[in-house]
Amino acid sequence: MPRGSRPGERRGGRSAGTPNKKTVLAASVREALEARGADPVEVVVDIMAGKIVMNADVRLRAAGTLMEYVYAKRIRTEVSGADGGQLDLFAGAGERIAGKLDSIAARIAGGAAGGPDAGRVSGA
Repeated sequence: MPRGSRPGERRGGRSAGTPNKKTVLAASVREALEARGADPVEVVVDIMAGKIVMNADVRLRAAGTLMEYVYAKRIRTEVSGADGGQLDLFAGAGERIAGKLDSIAARIAGGAAGGPDAGRVSGA
């Protein structure tokens, strides 16, 4: 006899639509706050704004808590080179620098032989 469930067949576990403990807790907290007419966001905003006197550490944590709802969280992004290797930021930089130096040297040499600054006395 084959073991396991047939494709599409579901065995065991929580039945569909049954909330987990965290969802039940969040719903009960929300109901309790609504019953009292309290809004935790307003309290945190008041703490952050200094309307409720708290020390600086509490105010900073309140601001940080609100930032999570206003700004997207930044995630770590990894950048790698070809085939997952190390990224070479200076690939070909030596050749590019040498080319720039050659063009600068050519301009300087051309300027000494009658360029835009020819005949000018330095410091005058």
